[in-house]
Amino acid sequence: KEAKLNKNFMIIARTEALIAELGMNEALQRATAYQNAGADAILIHSKKETPDEIFEFSESWKGKIPLVVVPTTYPTVGIDELIKNKFKMTIYANQTLRVAYSAMNNMLREIKDCKRISDIKQEMSSMEDIFELQKMYEIKNQEKMIEDNLKKMGYVDE
Repeated sequence: KEAKLNKNFMIIARTEALIAELGMNEALQRATAYQNAGADAILIHSKKETPDEIFEFSESWKGKIPLVVVPTTYPTVGIDELIKNKFKMTIYANQTLRVAYSAMNNMLREIKDCKRISDIKQEMSSMEDIFELQKMYEIKNQEKMIEDNLKKMGYVDE
């Protein structure tokens, strides 16, 4: 913990003892060692298709730091169920990418079929949405301020 330069930086220690089939005791021992070493949270990982294994871990976990989960292989588990089982953070590792990939493929198929973008425009974000996401207007304002200052210093012609 002393090595952290920023108090907002969080160390999440991940154990794959269950994936490696080393057993629950090994997973708990590793998590305890990570906590003792200064981790801020424990990410317990499982490749099982149900959350039973991680729930068994959370039930056995006596540590003081929160538990984190990545429910990729057991997608039917609900957020309320995770909360009830002492998980404080859920990482959706690739779900947004998978949804975006599917949406992009569908959009490209539609363009191929209808030959124009205007027929699918209602399904797209506006350019304004993208500019807001990128904070484009803030960047433009900063560029203008820099350009104005350079003009005042004589580095840029009026």
